Amino acid sequence: MKRKLVLLMLVLALLIPATSMAAKNEVVVKIDGTILNTEGISPYIKEGTTFVPLRAISEALDYEVSWDNVNKIVTMKKGSTTVKLPVGKNVAMVNGVERKISM
Repeated sequence: MKRKLVLLMLVLALLIPATSMAAKNEVVVKIDGTILNTEGISPYIKEGTTFVPLRAISEALDYEVSWDNVNKIVTMKKGSTTVKLPVGKNVAMVNGVERKISM
């Protein structure tokens, strides 16, 4: 169950459906039907890929998020689950186990 939750969170973070508002050409992120306040960091679309703020989404899903500036790794923790995402790599470490993710 935890593995499914972590994988679902990763899919949401990387491929979350963003709604494009035609009138304003604005991208918004919704979680359970509620627009997520991304704290001034707007999601956007570039060359067909939607970029979303990982911290805002993770924290909305009750994950604690930290940033290791030296090693360029994002760490998300919730309960006994820890997810580490090294910047620029297509892997995630989930409780110490390497998982390949799509980019």
